[in-house]
Amino acid sequence: MVRAALLEAQVAAYVGGMRLPPEYLGKVVAELRNRRRVSEDADEVERLRREPDRWRRLPVMGEIDEARLRAETAPIKRALAEVERPEEVLDVERAVNYLRGMDRLWTQSPRHLQREFAREVFNRIVVKAAQVMAITPKPVSAPLFLLDRRERFGGNLGVVWYPRQDSNLQPPD
Repeated sequence: MVRAALLEAQVAAYVGGMRLPPEYLGKVVAELRNRRRVSEDADEVERLRREPDRWRRLPVMGEIDEARLRAETAPIKRALAEVERPEEVLDVERAVNYLRGMDRLWTQSPRHLQREFAREVFNRIVVKAAQVMAITPKPVSAPLFLLDRRERFGGNLGVVWYPRQDSNLQPPD
């Protein structure tokens, strides 16, 4: 048996040390701003709202059948639902600061949130002799961890990193 606190500290050291390349953070900010801008285009929203009415007249006039009406209006309805969905106010700079400061975010989070994060983000954590030997992220999170590995360890995915060890040092024998 290994004490959970010891293993949690090792996972915390790994997650808390995450670093993402500055150019990646810039791309995240640009994408978030682009998504916000798309939903704010009032002319496009108004056009989407008028479109279903235009299509509903066509079956009445004998121009199309019900199956085609459903097929043509389904993407319009999805786009409208996306545009009309209540938008969370997103503070882009705050989001980027979280990505830059994973160590602060991790250490300021209560233990139950850290555990929840680990369950949500990792598929598998391999332990051998009271040491975390491998951490496998879930596929959706893997790109962030690959960026981190590239930033911290020059892309080497086979590095065994020990807590409180500088990434430029060799692991102890």
